[in-house]
Amino acid sequence: MLVHVEGNTHTEANDSFNLDRKRRKRHHCQADVAEGDGVGGVNIDEIVPDMSDFHKILDPGNPNADEQGYVIMPNVNLPIEMMNLTIATRAYQANAAILKRYQQMVETTLELLR
Repeated sequence: MLVHVEGNTHTEANDSFNLDRKRRKRHHCQADVAEGDGVGGVNIDEIVPDMSDFHKILDPGNPNADEQGYVIMPNVNLPIEMMNLTIATRAYQANAAILKRYQQMVETTLELLR
């Protein structure tokens, strides 16, 4: 699952326009199985905003601070994003290993048929 945010975790998001733009967005994928050969791919099914709360940082001197002195930051949590990145990387590596093993099996089968 990939995440899209305009800006980064340090981009302030206080006005209503920036609040929508700075909200973390997640996309949901769906398997696309082709007819006949069974080989397909992955398509993005939908992109949905993450409706979790924005992070508030106390910074009364900031010009974007609200009346209580808080600055609203995007709802991106860097450790969670790093964990998701690691999971996606390992899934890709596992799929690549399976494909390589399949190719070896096909080559072995062709050698036996010769």
